[in-house]
Amino acid sequence: MPPAAPQGRNTDKQPVRKAPGYDSRLICFEVLRLVENGRYLDEALRHAQGLDDRDRRFVRLLAATCLRRAGQIDTILVDLMSRPPTGKQRDAMIILRMGAAQLLFLETEAHAAVNSTVELMRSSGFDRLTGLTNAVMRRLARETADRLAKTRADENLPDWLRDSWHRQFGTSATAAIMDLVMEPPTLDITAAQDIDSWAERLDGHIINGHTIRRAFDGDPAELPGFKDGAWWVQDAAAALPATLFGDLAGKDVIDL
Repeated sequence: MPPAAPQGRNTDKQPVRKAPGYDSRLICFEVLRLVENGRYLDEALRHAQGLDDRDRRFVRLLAATCLRRAGQIDTILVDLMSRPPTGKQRDAMIILRMGAAQLLFLETEAHAAVNSTVELMRSSGFDRLTGLTNAVMRRLARETADRLAKTRADENLPDWLRDSWHRQFGTSATAAIMDLVMEPPTLDITAAQDIDSWAERLDGHIINGHTIRRAFDGDPAELPGFKDGAWWVQDAAAALPATLFGDLAGKDVIDL
C-alpha cells in the first residue's frame, strides 16, 4: 500500500481523479523525501511497497533521474518561478522536480506529466501551489528542448567539485566526463559457473568472455540466483585480473 501521508500536512481533501501511474509517482515522492532526509536511494527504495515490477522500475528510474539531473532541473525550474517553494512548502520542490524530470529526460507525454504533477501537489497538501504547478509544467512542456539546451551536464556537480575538475581537466574534458556520468549505469555480474545459461536467464550479454552485463533496473538481490550465490555483482574491470592467473586451485591469494 502507498506510504502514509507525511505528518503536519492537511490531508482532509476531496478525492481527486487519479492519472495513470499516480500511485507510483506518490511513492517516488516519498522515496525522494527519504533521500532528502539522509537515506541512500537503495535504502529508501526498500520502503516502496505495493508496486508491480513495471511500476517499481519506473519509481527507480524517476527517482534516480531527479537526483542525477538535480542541477539542470533546478536551474530550469528556478528560471520559471519568481519564488520557488521554501520553508514548510519546500517538499513541493521535489514534486516539481519529478514533473520536470519526466518532461526533460524521460519523454513522458506532456498531458500525463502535467496532470499527474498537479494531482500529486494537491494530494500532498500543497493546494495553494497547484496553480503555479500547472503554469510551470505547461510552460515547460512547450519549451522543453529550448530550456534543456541552455543547461550543461556539469551543473549537476557540486560547485566545489565542478571548479576543481575545471582546473584539473579543463572545461571540455569535464563536460565529456559528465555526459558519461549522466548515462544510467550497467550491472556487471560474475557467475560461479555456466555463464552462458545465466546470461540468458538474466537477460544480459557476455563481455570479455567472463562478465555478464545487463541493464541496472532494480535491486540485484531480487534477481534469480543471487540469494543462492550462483553469481555476484562485480565490475568487469575488477573481475578481469583474476582471469589472468590461470588455475589457482590449492593456492593462497592476497587481494591488495
